[in-house]
Amino acid sequence: MQGKVSLLDAAFWRKGCSSLGRRRYAAVLDVDGEGRKGNDFCLMDVKEAHASCVPAMARGVPVQPAERLLAGARALTPALGERMRAGDVLGTPVIVRELMPQDMKLDIRRLQPNQAQRMADYLGAVVGYAHARQLSAEDRQAWHREVVRGRSKTTHAPAWLRDAAIGVMHELDVAYIQHCLRYVHAVG
Repeated sequence: MQGKVSLLDAAFWRKGCSSLGRRRYAAVLDVDGEGRKGNDFCLMDVKEAHASCVPAMARGVPVQPAERLLAGARALTPALGERMRAGDVLGTPVIVRELMPQDMKLDIRRLQPNQAQRMADYLGAVVGYAHARQLSAEDRQAWHREVVRGRSKTTHAPAWLRDAAIGVMHELDVAYIQHCLRYVHAVG
């Protein structure tokens, strides 16, 4: 479909833990195409795609951060992945997607503890199977050997995975403290 797309408004925003310290923009577009009458507005989410600290085991997994995230999204949730595109804003790789009502996230505060545990198990399995689908049998075996080899008597995770998780927690803590300090200075 051919049409005209106009940028009506855009803003920098912070949303959730994964965006702390990362570039994120919201944009309102007016899409006028063939067969469309009046204004068709859509809200776009533009999110910085940062490099993964986890090694890529599969052949063919893109190296560029936005392309890698897009490949993962398409494998995990094809309907969402098809609504996303990899791009570049001012030299920074980004993922662009239209925000839709069905993208609302699970409100875990409404779940009972046993429901939350079952949901976590289910979502963990979905992610695990999506990752496994991207690997050949040989690559899955290599990945399994890597995870098993990285285990010690005190942990069930390889060092690189532990280090990645600790790094993410550190980044979030620093970003949250900086956010709080900015708020205190703005208010106080």
